[in-house]
Amino acid sequence: IDALGGQMALAARMPTQEVFLDYIAHQQRRLERLGVTVRLGKEATAADVLSAGADVVAIATGASARRPDIPGVQGPLVHDAWQILRGEVTPGKRVAIIAQDDHVVPLSLADYLSSRGHAVTLVYSTNAPAVLLSRYFLGGILARLSQAGVEIVAMEEVVGIGLPTLTTRNIYSQIERQRGEFDSVALACGGVSENHLHAELEGRVPALHILGDAYAPRRTVFATRQAYQLARVL
Repeated sequence: IDALGGQMALAARMPTQEVFLDYIAHQQRRLERLGVTVRLGKEATAADVLSAGADVVAIATGASARRPDIPGVQGPLVHDAWQILRGEVTPGKRVAIIAQDDHVVPLSLADYLSSRGHAVTLVYSTNAPAVLLSRYFLGGILARLSQAGVEIVAMEEVVGIGLPTLTTRNIYSQIERQRGEFDSVALACGGVSENHLHAELEGRVPALHILGDAYAPRRTVFATRQAYQLARVL
C-alpha cells in the first residue's frame, strides 16, 4: 500500500468518518515508538517473505471489492465503492447504489456522493437499510440522507443493469420492475478475501497466521481482536 491504514484511510474520506485518520495517526506513532519497520509502496510476494527468514508470518492482506453476479455488472459505468473513494472514477450525476452490505458502507457512500451533488438512489434487498448497524448511529446518517434527498428502496434486489435503467425484483412477490434513469451504478457489496499469499506460503514458513479481511471480510473489531490474540500468543 502507499499509506498506512489502507481501506480505513479510504473510509475516512466519507462524511463524519474523519475520526479514522486520528486512529491511524495514533497507531503510526505507536509503531514509531516501538521501532517497527514499515515498508510502503511494495506488494509482498511469497519470495519476499521467504527471503526475510521470519520465524512467524502474519498475513493481513485485506479484501478486494466484491462484484455480484448480476447481468451488466461488468459495464463501463459500474464502479465499486473503493474505486470511487480512491478517485479512480467519477460517477455521473444520477447514481444507483446496489447495497449488499448490511453495515455502514452503502449509507456512507450515499452520504459521500450526495454531499458532492449527485442524485442518489440506494437499493436494498433487505426489509430496511443497514440491519447490522447500531440504531444509535443509524438515525443520524438516515437524517443526513433524507436532508440530501437520497431515495432508499427496500425489499428489491437488482437482477439486471442496463443503463440508464435497472431491473429490480421484489424479494417476496418476485414482481420485476424497471427503475431509472441513472447515469452510473455504484457497488457497495462487501469484499472478497485477498488470501492468495497465505495459500502460497502454507507449509513453507515455521509459523503462518492470517488476520482481518484476508481471513474473512468483517468489521474492524474482529480484525483487532484477532491481532490482539495473536500478539498475546507470541
